[in-house]
Amino acid sequence: MPVHLNNNHWALLVAEVNAQTVGIVNTMPSRDTHIVAQFMRYMTDRAAVTGELASWTERTYDVAHQRDGSSCGVLALMAAEAIINDVLLSGIDVTAVAFYRRYIKSRLLLNSRGYDAHADAVCDMPFCGRPSGKKISWTQCDRWCHDVCVGRSASVVSNAAFICSLC
Repeated sequence: MPVHLNNNHWALLVAEVNAQTVGIVNTMPSRDTHIVAQFMRYMTDRAAVTGELASWTERTYDVAHQRDGSSCGVLALMAAEAIINDVLLSGIDVTAVAFYRRYIKSRLLLNSRGYDAHADAVCDMPFCGRPSGKKISWTQCDRWCHDVCVGRSASVVSNAAFICSLC
C-alpha cells in the first residue's frame, strides 16, 4: 500500500500475510517507522475481534535510494509492481524512472481504448510496455518477450545469440 510520509514523500507499506511480516520500502533513508508501528497496533486490535493475524514481525527492505526530489511516487509504484511480479527489489534501477513514467502513461492510455488481442499482447517481461505497431517482434528464450521489452534492437538478427534478462 502506498503511504505518504511527513506530507512530502511516498513509500510503500508491504504486509506479507502468509509470513506475517510488515515493512516499508522507502527510497529515502529515514527512521520514520511509525507507519509500521501503526499497522501492527491496528492488526493487534483487529485480532481482538477476529482472533487472527495478531502477531507481526517487522521486516527491512533494501532498495535503491532516489536521486532527486520527485521520483518517490514512481519508485513506490515500481516497488509494488516488482513485488507483484516476484522481482527482487534490489533490481529496481532508479535510472529507469523516466521509462517507468512513460510505461505508466502508455498503460493508462492503452486501457482507455478497446483491446486488440494481437496488438495488445502482454509478454512475460515485468513492466511489459505492450508495444504497438503493425509488426511487433518477439524473442523466445525460456519465455516469450517483446524485443523492445528486453532491450533488443531491431538490428539484431540472430535469436540464437540473444539471451533475454529473464532467462
